[in-house]
Amino acid sequence: MLFSKNNLKRSRFFVLTVCSLFIVGCGEDKDITSPIFQIPTGTLKNNIVKDDLGDEVVIEADATKLADRQEIRIGIMLPLSGKSKYIGNAIFNAATMALYDSKDQRLKIISADTEGTPEGAVSAMNKMIEERADIIIGPLFSSSITAIKPLISESGINIIALSTDETVAGGGVYLLNFRPDEQIKRIVDYAAKNGHDSFAALLPMTAYGKIAKKSLLETTLELEKSVINMAFYPTSEVLTDLMPPVRKIANYKARHQALLDEREFLESFGEDDDMAQEFLKDVKNQDTIGNVNFSAILLPDGGQMLKIMAPLLSFFDINTDKIQVIGTGLWDDKDLLSEPQLEGAWYAAPKRKIAHQFLKRYKEHFRETAPRLATLGYDAFALLASMTRSLATPNFTDQALTKEEGFSGLDGIFRFKNTGLSERGLAIYKISSGRFIMIEDAPAYFNGSISEKDDNLFILKPVFSQEYDLIKARPSLKASRIAKIE
Repeated sequence: MLFSKNNLKRSRFFVLTVCSLFIVGCGEDKDITSPIFQIPTGTLKNNIVKDDLGDEVVIEADATKLADRQEIRIGIMLPLSGKSKYIGNAIFNAATMALYDSKDQRLKIISADTEGTPEGAVSAMNKMIEERADIIIGPLFSSSITAIKPLISESGINIIALSTDETVAGGGVYLLNFRPDEQIKRIVDYAAKNGHDSFAALLPMTAYGKIAKKSLLETTLELEKSVINMAFYPTSEVLTDLMPPVRKIANYKARHQALLDEREFLESFGEDDDMAQEFLKDVKNQDTIGNVNFSAILLPDGGQMLKIMAPLLSFFDINTDKIQVIGTGLWDDKDLLSEPQLEGAWYAAPKRKIAHQFLKRYKEHFRETAPRLATLGYDAFALLASMTRSLATPNFTDQALTKEEGFSGLDGIFRFKNTGLSERGLAIYKISSGRFIMIEDAPAYFNGSISEKDDNLFILKPVFSQEYDLIKARPSLKASRIAKIE
């Protein structure tokens, strides 16, 4: 199905209804241009375009023939039906919000339902090829990406997929996601800079857990720090299945035996030894003696599993007042704010302010709460819109997608590497008194790409529009590349 800005603009009801009916899917795996922006669509004259704010934007001479392409086709293939349709629909809805914000009437959405299966993805990809998509957002699942790899190669159409499985990147596949290995590297680096030399980890028995293990080992090796202990726990939420790994990490058996030995030793002095009796009183309510042999522990999981695992730390005498608990962006969940064992904990994640403003607007317009991944749909489409904003024909080549200075989106700065992987700038947050507090900001630029005085990065300063209360912003481009807004 084809969507355009003109169609979506007719009525707010139409936007809500259509976007609810057509949802895009991705894969089982769990800051491209700007936080929502306005793309100028003025008329061309003497190599100059006037944007909606009245500023002049100088266009390269070979890009002044807008008639060369009256239509730029953005394919979106997601699970619009099946068990993953909630996520697919939300990502699709977010992309249509970016289409509206772009104000570029040339942009068209070609939608296709992958049904969340490899077979559905192949069918959807064939539709994209048949309808001559210039570039594609999706799929969501790695199995779907693998299934369409031959078609990607044959067609030469690049795709921005949303899977976290790094093995499917490359060969025309660019992954826009929240990479756990990046987040773990960032939080471990921060912890090391703040005095933590020894680490432990409680990891899920999943592909995510394997990535976390690899990232922790690589990062600590690079930083010349130590990993003292790691344990994996099953995905079961049965408490008795989850206790043994925590007991192991806590060295509980040996520490408990040390307590029993200490009590026996003190009792051997008899009841007349006042000092021994005082010491006995001190250890009366203890289960262990001595501290664990690490100063920070990584719990990369989130949601319900984290709510089960975190209390087990205290249960097995891991004192979270002394041991720093660290985690990932999966902690960006207000339901975790009430967990006592996470008070004072740190985690690495994309900057949350603009993203959560967007999620709030999404809820106002679609009357439902969007999953955190919805921002990827907006940023993916906004990136493509920004890449075509001053060009007569779209340029979605590998070179254009992998610009070193990157892009700035709802979730902060990001860029694609030649490998197809994405790189993000991440902030550090602390859970404190029922709030997420940013204790170290995310970088504004990628190291080694540009200085703070350069204008290569798409930097968008959000404001709110009157019509839909969507976040708006103006992009800034370097004159030597495309244009410059004075």
